[in-house]
Amino acid sequence: MFELGFVNEVQALIERGIQPSAKPMGAIGYRRILENIQIGGTWDETIGMIQQDTRRYAKRQMTWFRKLAGTIWFDGFGDTPEIKEEVHRRIQLLIPRWSRRTTAF
Repeated sequence: MFELGFVNEVQALIERGIQPSAKPMGAIGYRRILENIQIGGTWDETIGMIQQDTRRYAKRQMTWFRKLAGTIWFDGFGDTPEIKEEVHRRIQLLIPRWSRRTTAF
């Protein structure tokens, strides 16, 4: 993300008048880049903090999903053809159920 211009994106948003206190600027990464711009620090430190924030967020998500009944887990990454096909197949099975629910009103 840094190599693709993340810092430039945050700086451009500030230049366009987006306030650092705006809700979206509190998102993972944005907040840390703003801190670096405002109070300094090395970019390596900032990247490390963003990585840590991301791991913590992922851990909270996993905790939430484990408690959610009916969660279906897939082995692997979501960009493999096998996973994409399985997800598509499962969604196709659910569409008739969702359609009945929305037309019942």
